[in-house]
Amino acid sequence: MVAAVEVSQFEGITVAPPDPIVGVSKAFKVSTNEKKLNLGVGAYRTEELQPSVFNVVKKSDNMTDKWHVYMTKDGRISLAGLSAAKCEYLADAIIDSFYNVSWTNGGFC
Repeated sequence: MVAAVEVSQFEGITVAPPDPIVGVSKAFKVSTNEKKLNLGVGAYRTEELQPSVFNVVKKSDNMTDKWHVYMTKDGRISLAGLSAAKCEYLADAIIDSFYNVSWTNGGFC
């Protein structure tokens, strides 16, 4: 007679560190501050329960949609194709996006 031995396919795998986003949600749950905001995973809403978009997103959308200036994954302006002739155009795009896109959005910056 042969004895059956159970071997887990996960044996020997080390546990990954906790997800930092889940940590934000856990910190929110244990906080007793009455002004706390849940910035964990999910969509954000105003006090009136309307969708809220961070102003930095609005500003970057203005750069791409209106001025056709694109950004790299890390949020930096792509300098591909930038020449001395285009510097003034880029400066105008930055100024317009910084000053002319609304700063107020349900208290989010």
